[in-house]
Amino acid sequence: LPNRAFCYARRDAPPAGSGLYEHSTFEFVVKSPSISWFLKKAAGIETASSRLGHSSVSSLTLCHVYEIAKLKQPDPFCKHMSLEVLCKSIIGTANSMGIEIVK
Repeated sequence: LPNRAFCYARRDAPPAGSGLYEHSTFEFVVKSPSISWFLKKAAGIETASSRLGHSSVSSLTLCHVYEIAKLKQPDPFCKHMSLEVLCKSIIGTANSMGIEIVK
């Protein structure tokens, strides 16, 4: 069993993917952490609200949302999305986690 420090390090490690192709070539892609991870770090919380839609655990500004969107845009699954669409997605995720977005 790994020690507690190793568990914390693994939890904060960025997700990665790899692929093995013909002719002994491979691809290794390091992605940025999930949107929920960024939201929790920016809001300074450990977990999301247990009563979704009823209680707010923290609040963030639109500036925070924009900065998270700029960090997520280079990801392979997000690079085709505009910043506006990413911001709307981040706001939706924040609302579902009980994080209020203020202007």
